[in-house]
Amino acid sequence: MSSLHIINKSPLSHSCLDECLSCCQQGDDILFIEDGVVALCSLKPQQQQQLAALAIQPHVLAADVAARGLVDKLSAAFQSSDDTGFVALCVKHPKSISWF
Repeated sequence: MSSLHIINKSPLSHSCLDECLSCCQQGDDILFIEDGVVALCSLKPQQQQQLAALAIQPHVLAADVAARGLVDKLSAAFQSSDDTGFVALCVKHPKSISWF
């Protein structure tokens, strides 16, 4: 059963991303929202390798990226999603996990 992992804390100040990655499986998705979008410019090489090994393309909520002035940091490594995309990810996965 696939899961949607939602991260709303900055990886610079919280360990929730590392905890999330230790539980992720192939077929899961990760969505960064609120201060979690700081991951656009702060993923560690180990975290990037874990995402690649699991074939997970992380998603970011576009409004939160814009609100934090990080639009120019958005790379192909992250899929930008609007509110409709957020809902689509929730519908896609039978289970959602919020990491605080």
